[in-house]
Amino acid sequence: MTPKIHFISGLPRSGSTLLGVLLRQNPQFHASMTSPVGSLVNRMLEHRLSNPGITSPPTPPLVGEGS
Repeated sequence: MTPKIHFISGLPRSGSTLLGVLLRQNPQFHASMTSPVGSLVNRMLEHRLSNPGITSPPTPPLVGEGS
């Protein structure tokens, strides 16, 4: 059987921690409480810093400014 990888994520109080606890009770599953989001954001920031030619879109004015 080919191993399959599934990612489960959730917002706080959504039940993802409980699901991870339940999955870890089965020895055929590996469930980790770490999130890949942090490393993705870090890689995006590193890419951004290594490519200074990339510019951000203009920031829209705050409500009440420029009226």
